[in-house]
Amino acid sequence: MDLVLFEEIAIEVAKSGSVTTDHISTLRRSIYPDMAVSRLEAEGMYAIERARRVPNRTWTDVFVEVVSDHVLKEPPIGYVSDDDARWLQDQIQRRKRPSMDGDVALVAHIVEQAREVPAPLSAFALLLVKDAVVFGEGQNGRGSIHVQGRVDDADVAILQQILWGAGGEGPLAISRDEAEALFAIADATTGADNAVAFDDLFARAVGNYLIGATGRDVPSRQEALAWTTRGDYKMNVVGALSKMMQPTIDDIVEGLGMRSLTQETSRATEAHHGEANLAREIARLKAEAVVPEKALWLLDRVNHNGVMSPAETALLRFIAREGAATDPALKSLLAKVA
Repeated sequence: MDLVLFEEIAIEVAKSGSVTTDHISTLRRSIYPDMAVSRLEAEGMYAIERARRVPNRTWTDVFVEVVSDHVLKEPPIGYVSDDDARWLQDQIQRRKRPSMDGDVALVAHIVEQAREVPAPLSAFALLLVKDAVVFGEGQNGRGSIHVQGRVDDADVAILQQILWGAGGEGPLAISRDEAEALFAIADATTGADNAVAFDDLFARAVGNYLIGATGRDVPSRQEALAWTTRGDYKMNVVGALSKMMQPTIDDIVEGLGMRSLTQETSRATEAHHGEANLAREIARLKAEAVVPEKALWLLDRVNHNGVMSPAETALLRFIAREGAATDPALKSLLAKVA
């Protein structure tokens, strides 16, 4: 693509504040003949986005589509590399505050659509939502109007999009960074008329970090490429199904049309995944107890601004209800909300 075209459109948009229908049509024709989006093309789209001031749902859709294609459609498809995550954060941080209908919509879409993302990227996405909640006014990526200083239902939907999308091992796999980002949102909106759904989302997500999954190990692009090329991904599905439904491994292999695998390979893979599943189950049972280190972290976070928000109260009730064991340091705090 002629990169000068990006510069010309960015200059026009900076003068008027608007991306026009003609601009969008020209960009589509120029970018997609080779069905790929290069780094320079993605940066050109971001230059136009930073110049835009007037909301435009069509532009938001195209911007999100093009930049997401650059990040997610390089082999192995669906994995966000550390390099791509750093590049994306750099593009967003070049302006003072994130745009709800550009930056936030893009990152939420990437996290939701990716098979795996680095945990720091989903935490960064949550902090983007925090900045947008506290400072953002005007239209969001879904076309609704946002009022600064409170978490509304549209914000909750975006938070769910990020949290659910980021979990490679299940609906939620919350890291410490993500839990910290959620606390930052709760602290920044203490006393605001937040959507009721935020309290429940906050409690379940941070509670998941405390007594459930404690983070994710995201494979590198090289590891993921080798994994998908070898066919281990299919065998991982086979192992998971065998644990849930209890037929023989050969029955599942035949059902997935994979009879070409040798029985020796099948047995070895079954044993490997059985060991991995056992290790995960042991780790899960250990994590269900709120250990002293996590208890101290929670006490510090709940008392961070001297006021217990409804979201934090909901979290403590969740822990009291769901935790298999509770550290003594938390007992007095839990008693207050019992």
